[in-house]
Amino acid sequence: MVTLSGRPHADCCPKFVQRVYHRDTLDTLGHVPTTRQRYLITESDRLKVALDDAALRWPEVTSRAQLLVRLAEEGHDVLLGTVSESAAARRAVIERTSGAMTGVYEPGFLEALRQEWPA
Repeated sequence: MVTLSGRPHADCCPKFVQRVYHRDTLDTLGHVPTTRQRYLITESDRLKVALDDAALRWPEVTSRAQLLVRLAEEGHDVLLGTVSESAAARRAVIERTSGAMTGVYEPGFLEALRQEWPA
């Protein structure tokens, strides 16, 4: 999995990579070994509406927990797409303005400017 920075998730978020242990009592997940983090989320009014809408969008998904996962994954895809669109827009502006200042500075200007800087 890659994050917005383009780095693997474990590289950018090492504090979130950990082993999850469950109590050896009669809890429902005690027999399910996992190395993944689990989350407990309270269904707010807004989340209820989002899950209801997700159920209409993906009627084949019958579990609200799975709908929540699907919403998170789709939201991440949108977020990455937004970042890609933003990067593409910046590149387009750079290409459009590339060369706009050609001829404004005399040849050797940059080298002369660098000579003024302290070593």
